Amino acid sequence: MRLCDTVRSVVALPGIPAGTAGTVTEIGSPFIAVQFGDGRVGYYARRQLRSQLATADPDLPSEISLGFTPEVLPAGSHLCCLPATGAEMLSTCFGYLAAGLRAGERCFCFASPRWAATVRRLFATDGHRHWLDSGDLSFVDVRDIYLPPAEFTADKQLARAERALASATGRTRVFGRPGACYREAPAEEWWDYEMRMTRVLGEMGASAICAYDPTEQRRGGARQAELTHPFVVRNREIVPGSASYV
Repeated sequence: MRLCDTVRSVVALPGIPAGTAGTVTEIGSPFIAVQFGDGRVGYYARRQLRSQLATADPDLPSEISLGFTPEVLPAGSHLCCLPATGAEMLSTCFGYLAAGLRAGERCFCFASPRWAATVRRLFATDGHRHWLDSGDLSFVDVRDIYLPPAEFTADKQLARAERALASATGRTRVFGRPGACYREAPAEEWWDYEMRMTRVLGEMGASAICAYDPTEQRRGGARQAELTHPFVVRNREIVPGSASYV
């Protein structure tokens, strides 16, 4: 949530019913100031506001295709991918990003350079090669996205991720394979970040899949990923996670 964003209140204040739309004029701690059309200003906790960014453009559909399944999900969805094999992860990544590119979205693959090179080769085939030159598909080293272990906190990483998403124009989708960054970060801070990232994505209308390798799942990552994401990808199918959008 940023200055000048259009938001709607979730709770009522005296004379300002829940659901009233206004503009963010100040972001403080712990309150956010919102000015309404009649000049009144209300002060809210972040959880008491819902951003209208995801649906601000009437030309964009409210649901997105995932590419690897016929199911659709709301724009701004947060998923984790828990594949049984590396090949399954690659296939899910390719289908997901290709679907976003076909829909005119700005797509990112956050991964190690070696893994990203494999994804590039999938796109360097007839019918898909043009996406590599379009500027709509970017590969970013996870070391440039996630903070180093000694600096990693949920608060700092959320701010870093929000800045990265805000720098992109148009609707955005991300496929992220954190790999060693997940293993090295403080576990409590990492999962707090994953849990809270759901709200950031929903507010910004950006969709993301966080992919955990089979070896990471065996270290307890699978259970935590299910607890911190609203949707889980298993066997290229969508099942509910335990997290909510609240």
